[in-house]
Amino acid sequence: MKKNMFLQNLGIQVPTHPRLSARDAAAQLEAEKMENVELPSVISNRSKQIEELQLAKTSDKEETNMKIADLEAKLELLLGGN
Repeated sequence: MKKNMFLQNLGIQVPTHPRLSARDAAAQLEAEKMENVELPSVISNRSKQIEELQLAKTSDKEETNMKIADLEAKLELLLGGN
């Protein structure tokens, strides 16, 4: 098969895409289908991880606030409760 060189002779770059054989195209399509099947599971796992991180962050913040309140109470006792 002879390539048409007209556009290249004019200095225009012609993108060359390798043609896939039917077998390669079918394999690529099957791989993409498998990725799409796995996608909801990946999204679900990521959502759970985000939720767990948010809960941990809230818990850490509450713990920090309790420690601050405790330290303030002790400091007030040391300073005489003014």
